[in-house]
Amino acid sequence: MTTPMEFYRTLLRLLATVPPSSASLKGVHRHATLEARLWLGSKVKIGSGARVGPDSILAPGVTIGKGAQVRSTIILTKEVIGAAVEFEGKIIVGNMILDPNSGSGLAIGEKQILRVP
Repeated sequence: MTTPMEFYRTLLRLLATVPPSSASLKGVHRHATLEARLWLGSKVKIGSGARVGPDSILAPGVTIGKGAQVRSTIILTKEVIGAAVEFEGKIIVGNMILDPNSGSGLAIGEKQILRVP
């Protein structure tokens, strides 16, 4: 079984080999900053003042809010990252936020946040 860190490293190695994303930058605000080694899915929206990358993958339909920071993070499902939220070194899939370094994560419910061992 693959650990979260092995999965994370595998995706970053893959990112290094894929040509730049051909997704339209139509949804990227002109005052957003994109840093190299970044893959954007289709219909991604990135707000003013947001910083995305390096070493990040955004699935189709992801929205990054105004002033948010997403670095070395892999978002595998269509998610909305709120304004001024910061993620670094995480894997986000559905309601789970995983830390590949520790193998721990958070399951976010409608009314609570549950720690996952």
